[in-house]
Amino acid sequence: MSREGTERVLRLLTTEEREEVIGSLRYSPWWLRTRAYFGDDAAAVAVPGLHTPDPVIPGKAGRVGEVLHGSMTCQGRTATVTAAVPFRFKSVLGPRLGALFTAYAQDVAARRGCTDLVLPPSE
Repeated sequence: MSREGTERVLRLLTTEEREEVIGSLRYSPWWLRTRAYFGDDAAAVAVPGLHTPDPVIPGKAGRVGEVLHGSMTCQGRTATVTAAVPFRFKSVLGPRLGALFTAYAQDVAARRGCTDLVLPPSE
């Protein structure tokens, strides 16, 4: 995330969250792991970071481990989107992952002209 974006988000956090994030930002930029898979690749998605990856099912949405996933249709073919928070920022971004994921998935769908967006239920 850009410096300006980070500063804008930091103002929305509690004092305790802000201190935690600022400490982590000294070592690594603030980021969220997002991925989008289209067509044949969307049917073979496995959740990254798990020792025995569980497949993400096209046309479905949910959470597998710490990864949120959703699906959509792009030009008549299945697409899968995923998002995960790195461990360093999990305590602050984790509770907000649903909203961040929804914004990301909606952006991908709009940019690609996708329809039938399926998102995981709100937590």
